[in-house]
Amino acid sequence: MKVDLPVKLAFPLYFSIIFIFSSGINSLFDTLGNWKYIIWFLIILMIMWGLQKSKLTEKKVPIWIGAFIIIAGFVIGIIFDTLILN
Repeated sequence: MKVDLPVKLAFPLYFSIIFIFSSGINSLFDTLGNWKYIIWFLIILMIMWGLQKSKLTEKKVPIWIGAFIIIAGFVIGIIFDTLILN
């Protein structure tokens, strides 16, 4: 018996976007001081708002695709972190 649990695409997308922006891209705004947190929040808010408007987050996918998106977010975040900090 094949069990393919559906999961909404919202959680994997949001989790990977937040991880990418908190790991590597956040280092780009270090010269702005505390303003970097406001800019970081606004960027993520605009991306999530765009995803909500596109109705992409309402789509249901198999759980392995959601796990793949989260792992891809981890890998991209780690690559950004190593490229920016070196």
